[in-house]
Amino acid sequence: MSNYKIIERFKDVPEGDWNDWRWQLRNRITTVDGLIDVLKLSKDEKD
Repeated sequence: MSNYKIIERFKDVPEGDWNDWRWQLRNRITTVDGLIDVLKLSKDEKD
């Protein structure tokens, strides 16, 4: 099992897609909110 599977946002992504650079570009994290969602920061860490 790949480590990315523990991230809710990516849990259903097939490994072939995960390893495809085109998929990576289409599904990259581009916002602070998206990054915060993936990292699961505490309130103190967000501030």
